[in-house]
Amino acid sequence: METARAVGEMIKRFLEHPVTGLAAGVVLAAAGIDDLLEALAAADYSIGVHHGLILLGLFKVLSALAETLERLSSVAERLD
Repeated sequence: METARAVGEMIKRFLEHPVTGLAAGVVLAAAGIDDLLEALAAADYSIGVHHGLILLGLFKVLSALAETLERLSSVAERLD
């Protein structure tokens, strides 16, 4: 039972880490931009899933950056 709990904690720490959020956001935004470029090449100007991927990716990146800046700020305060 302790092994399952330890694995669960490791997964939770991994998912909550800002770098994981940053990487996920970049991948989502890149996939959305790729789909958007394909749609534009096909002269399809409708709103599609790619718009949502881009927005979700950008929000994920901004969230990760905010978390990183918050952590850096608290480390700087502890060092002063």
